Amino acid sequence: MENANLPRKPSTLVRIKSRQALGSFLPHFPQSSYRMLVTECWSSKLNPESTVFQAELYAHQKAVQLATKNPNTKIIIFSDSKASIQAVSNPRSRNKMAREIFASLLENPEIQLNWIKAHFGYQGNEKADQLAKEVADSVSLPQFLHLSKSHLKSQLTKYLLKEWQESWEDGTTGRPIHDIVPRVSLHSVGWNREEILFFTRHGPFPAYFSRFRIDPTSNCSCGQEGTTLHYATECILTISWHLRKPAEHLQKIWFQRVAANQNSRSKIRALSMLIHGSEPGPSHVTQSWSDTDVEWMNNVPMMCDVCKKSFSRKDNLKRHMKKHGDHVCSQCNMKFYRVDKLQERMHTREKKTHPCEQCDQVFPRMSDLLRHKRTDHSAPPAPRIAAAPRARNTLGVYSSHFMTPTSAGKWDLLLFFEEVRPQIHDMIVDELQQKKAIKWYFVSKIRFSRETPDGDVEYCTPYFRSKVVIELDTSMIGDHIEQAFDKIKESLDEFLKNGSGWVFDSVIHMELKTATYHPLAPSSYIPLPSKLAAKKAVINIKNTDQKCFIWSVLAALHPVRQNAEQVSYYTFMEQELRLGKVTCPVHPCKVPIVEKLNNLRINVFGYEDDEVFPL
Repeated sequence: MENANLPRKPSTLVRIKSRQALGSFLPHFPQSSYRMLVTECWSSKLNPESTVFQAELYAHQKAVQLATKNPNTKIIIFSDSKASIQAVSNPRSRNKMAREIFASLLENPEIQLNWIKAHFGYQGNEKADQLAKEVADSVSLPQFLHLSKSHLKSQLTKYLLKEWQESWEDGTTGRPIHDIVPRVSLHSVGWNREEILFFTRHGPFPAYFSRFRIDPTSNCSCGQEGTTLHYATECILTISWHLRKPAEHLQKIWFQRVAANQNSRSKIRALSMLIHGSEPGPSHVTQSWSDTDVEWMNNVPMMCDVCKKSFSRKDNLKRHMKKHGDHVCSQCNMKFYRVDKLQERMHTREKKTHPCEQCDQVFPRMSDLLRHKRTDHSAPPAPRIAAAPRARNTLGVYSSHFMTPTSAGKWDLLLFFEEVRPQIHDMIVDELQQKKAIKWYFVSKIRFSRETPDGDVEYCTPYFRSKVVIELDTSMIGDHIEQAFDKIKESLDEFLKNGSGWVFDSVIHMELKTATYHPLAPSSYIPLPSKLAAKKAVINIKNTDQKCFIWSVLAALHPVRQNAEQVSYYTFMEQELRLGKVTCPVHPCKVPIVEKLNNLRINVFGYEDDEVFPL
């Protein structure tokens, strides 16, 4: 330990370091100078069973003994253990060593005990550490202290648990419980009365009565052997609480999992209460069930004749039987599992219908009729482009071109792609001729359908988007279009895998979006526009070379408080940034290479017409 402040008057201090190995020393501060002079050192090794609290009190006791050798001298003992200081200050402490230290402090009022922070850079603390390390590495015999109550209690607990575990493993009784709880513990397993009856198999089960010759037969009332596993998995009298029957070699694991599962245990509790309340017991007591039990047995086994599924209530079975009938709508040929859903459908169609004049089909909504006419009765036009694509000026011109499928391509996505491929190619070529360099992508809107559990059909119309492509000439347009189609097909396949039953229905439209591409031209220092400079939020390095990219990245990695625009702050760190084969000035297309080499994320923005935009 170390003192917090040097004394103003001549005094003697004792510093303590308490561990398994202890060290302390007695320094002296002459009045003329406050240099620390070590006058006495002490260290000791303790037995491994000693606790940290015992070691701290033992160190305090030795420090007080050293201090009492200098009577009538003001001595301050510094320690970083608040627990030991509080124990020493308590005259009614239960620890014998703490009471002895308290008595010594009463007899020597010149000795004071103060607390300081641990590991606070005190010189005395380092000296005590050194002493403790030296005695810990030595081969001297340890100083044995009385074992603490907590240590004795812990050792006794471990020993008793070990003996208990050996007795539990080598025992001949209680093997069913041993299979479920193989390890002994001081904590309860949390079973209630019904669960104990089931897992111990010491309940009102015919197999248990027959085992102790209370009942001559071990059969259940259903005719099979009345074990706990029989009641829980196959007895027709307890069919509402059945669990899945395990294989014979997996019965041990089955009991373990049932005991660990709350839902299974709730069924076991209900099952045990039922058996305990209705099982007649030994045959010499009674040989028949009560009238209530007979009525209950006659009504329980309610099974579906089609799928053999059992139900505890008649209304549940009646509702289930409706699902096995194929109820077909005479107008739209849609199938329903329930009669009420079919009647609801028929009522809706009869209430308001919209027939088609050409094919006599009937539709419940006008929108469905119009869609039917547009897709089935219109002449097959070529994929058409919107007459007036949307466009607005924002840092150049961007445009959107809509393409709708033909009656054949509407139901086949691959066929639709082949139909629109020439139109997309021509549109991109036209945009390149007008704007010299463009960025483009397209979005497909596709409709999916699925059948709900109630027999209805629901739809969704997600969008699938390709990646953004930078087009500088016409040589790679065909390859880029193919890659964009592949991206949409991959996204669609991923949607179908994770779509919870969605099925492709039709293609609604495709939209091609293009925008002028303004690549950033790298160069040297350029003064900032007045609007950006006034914000004081952008660092513009004043360099005369072509390495503005390097200086900008270094300025972000190593912020400078004042005059951050001066290049001299960053020149000595130039080699820190790895460029590989990238040369200066750095083109924006080379930025990903620099990011990968340096494990960085770099964003490049442009500024034009008072607008900031990413490149």
